[in-house]
Amino acid sequence: MDISGIKKYMKSKKITQIELAEKSGIPLQTLRGIFSGKTLNPRIDTVQAIEKALEIESTITAEEQIIGASATKKISITPIEDEMLYRFREIGKKHGEQAQWALITVADKML
Repeated sequence: MDISGIKKYMKSKKITQIELAEKSGIPLQTLRGIFSGKTLNPRIDTVQAIEKALEIESTITAEEQIIGASATKKISITPIEDEMLYRFREIGKKHGEQAQWALITVADKML
């Protein structure tokens, strides 16, 4: 089922995004990005978790799953990388994208 179909299904069953987040284990922010259209191509495992939580049959083919699984590389980040990402986002909020690009330029020069 596509995202618009999932949204209609949730509306008909009166299931909120908060309830879906709790039942699926997917962060609420992730779901909001998917349902708002901000996240155009959610990961296959995310869509499958949504479908499983809603107890609806998956529409993802075996081929799509193989392609999606190989295209999706999960990585773990270290605590310091997590802190850097947090600070990078905060700089963007406070000073804008131009300040973020300045940081990227500094990082490029260090490399």
